[in-house]
Amino acid sequence: MRAGDEPRAVCVDTCPREVDAKFECHGTAKVPKADCDTPSAHIGYGTNPLLGRFCLPNVDKLPKEIDASKYDNLVGQFGLDDIQEWTSDIYEAKRAYTYGILTCIVCTLLYAVLIYWFTPLVVWVSIIATGCAILGLAYTMQNYYNKAYGANAPDPGSGNANAQGKTGKSLLIATYCVYGLAAFYFIAVCCLWRAIRVSVAILKTTAVIIIRNLKLLVMPAISTVVTLSWILFALNSLGYLLSSGEVTQPKHGSQMKSITLTQEQKYMAYVHIFAFFWVGELLQALFSYVLICGVCTWYFTSTSETRGTLSISRGFWWAFRYNFGSLAFGSFILAVVWIIRITFEIMDKQIKQADPNNAVVKVVSGCVRCCLDCFHRFVKFINENAYIQVALTGDSFCPSAVAAFILALKNAATFFITNGVGSLIYLLGRFTIALGNTFIVYMMITNLDEFDEIDNPLPPTAVVFVISFMMATIFMDIFGSTSLACLQCLYADVDICNQNGKDPINSTARPKEMTAVVSMLVDHK
Repeated sequence: MRAGDEPRAVCVDTCPREVDAKFECHGTAKVPKADCDTPSAHIGYGTNPLLGRFCLPNVDKLPKEIDASKYDNLVGQFGLDDIQEWTSDIYEAKRAYTYGILTCIVCTLLYAVLIYWFTPLVVWVSIIATGCAILGLAYTMQNYYNKAYGANAPDPGSGNANAQGKTGKSLLIATYCVYGLAAFYFIAVCCLWRAIRVSVAILKTTAVIIIRNLKLLVMPAISTVVTLSWILFALNSLGYLLSSGEVTQPKHGSQMKSITLTQEQKYMAYVHIFAFFWVGELLQALFSYVLICGVCTWYFTSTSETRGTLSISRGFWWAFRYNFGSLAFGSFILAVVWIIRITFEIMDKQIKQADPNNAVVKVVSGCVRCCLDCFHRFVKFINENAYIQVALTGDSFCPSAVAAFILALKNAATFFITNGVGSLIYLLGRFTIALGNTFIVYMMITNLDEFDEIDNPLPPTAVVFVISFMMATIFMDIFGSTSLACLQCLYADVDICNQNGKDPINSTARPKEMTAVVSMLVDHK
């Protein structure tokens, strides 16, 4: 930059942070390289790097020859200087993200170890804490009733006596209901004692499977890459399909365009959208089935003395050789549910635009949306359990879905507690892993010399938290699928022993964590 001239952009090898910083200038068509190499031919100023490719002026490090107010216009008014620094810090911390991914894997394994050793403690503390919370709520409501409406309560006056009496009576009834709920809760815990112990054993066995088979952690990465590739391919294909329509310009001089499709092209677009959801669900079903097959083979190759083998390749072979039709049919059902939900949202939007203030329409719309969401969740639950039955029995989708549904009904308590307690552990796991890993990476950023260029560690730390939370969510999803497969393997184990005339209690062809709970299942039956 020459004195009195407008600023010109040049190419440099590194961004000069200070006014007198040394750098190598390569020049441009507007600025000869000689001007860069001659100190008297230009005025130096401090810059901030952006994305490792751009050097933006730092208004706090301009020399006296330059009027800072001339360049501190939009930057200061809109806070773009902060955004620039945050973006630069996020880019400079790119190596920290690699470290964060590795440390997150370590954190997930440590959490699996904690689950194995402390699952009983977490489960029973959660159960007792929930019961105490219900009792505490009832006690608080009773104290409030005694102070506001009891014998020593202040006189509300003759005009408000009736209203106060009704309110106090309602509060007293609600208090008794909460006490009744607490009593029912503790009775239910006593009745479900065996189911709780079975759930604890299932969760401990799940932790063992994951700790001893680290290749399971690779499956989400492969699944994510394949699914994203399909999404990009499908969107690109849809773009080509839409571009085959007639492109018109509704308003002269506007850059907005509209596309008019023929009826045949519309049908092709509808089929393409349905195929997008069908193939997407099929890919998810495929990788879920491979995980299930690995868990089932591990369970039934384990003994009380040795651990089993978990095979990923066998799951892919079974999927494509024997059960691809079942996976495709289950995915087809989910794709239909997706299309129904999307069609409803489109119709709901059009109805609300026609009559935006109709309260009845809003209530009905909310109820239908809730029902569709519940139905979607139910279908996903049935599909996941059906895939487990497909892997265990080799039957097609429909018989497997019926068998899985009957099994869940017969053992509703165990399924409910395993999913309920598991959900709590999954939630704790997401935040424990994400926060713990974020703290580790934050300490790296603030203490390692390779991150000295980072001025503010908070933006990179926020990115690390997002990455860690996503990885923890994927890990907890694996944990949930594995625990559900273990639960069905346990019941299949008992049924196989009964069908072969063997005593399920004395069988050693199962993981040692399951030996104690089999006796409870047999006695329970």
